[in-house]
Formats: sequence, structure tokens, C-alpha cells
Amino acid sequence: MEAAFGSIVDHKFGNLLDARRESLRFISQSGNNANIRKPKDRDIPYKGVFRNKRTKKYEVHVGFAGKPIYLGLYETVEQAAKVYNRYAFMFYGEEAGLNHIK
Repeated sequence: MEAAFGSIVDHKFGNLLDARRESLRFISQSGNNANIRKPKDRDIPYKGVFRNKRTKKYEVHVGFAGKPIYLGLYETVEQAAKVYNRYAFMFYGEEAGLNHIK
């Protein structure tokens, strides 16, 4: 495996203990940032989805090119998570850390 200058090694599936060649990839820093998982201490189980206190709806944001992009308000948390997945995949492709909707 040979890395291009400025690329880093990333675990494709997020398992840091799995260091097999097929589970590793070279990726840019921004691609690696897109692949992070949601923090575990949040009430909402999805990445990029937040509860709007004023409207009581679910607000969606995705970050791209160092800036947050507002994607709207949605009635259910599942709708919001699907919107996040669609746009994260559009911006980052296979490098995106997508939500696993229940």
C-alpha cells in the first residue's frame, strides 16, 4: 500500500481493532472527518440531526468545505436522518459516515 502525500490511513468500517488491508484505505483529512460517528452522549441517535427547541421539529445540518449547510426542519427524527444521509452521501460519497436508521 502506497499513500499519496497528505493522505492518512482510515479504518473503512470504524473498527480500530481491525487492521487487515481490506479494511484500511488512504483518505484525505476532510474525508476522514466526514467518516466520524455520532457522539454517544446525545439524546438523538443520529448524526447531523438536532431538536429545534422553538419549533419542536428536527433540524438537519451537514458540514461541507468547512462550513455547515442547513438542510431544513422535519417532523420526525427518521425523516431528518434520511435527509442527512442523502446529502452526506452526495457530498462525500462512500467516505460519508451515514446514519443507520432504525
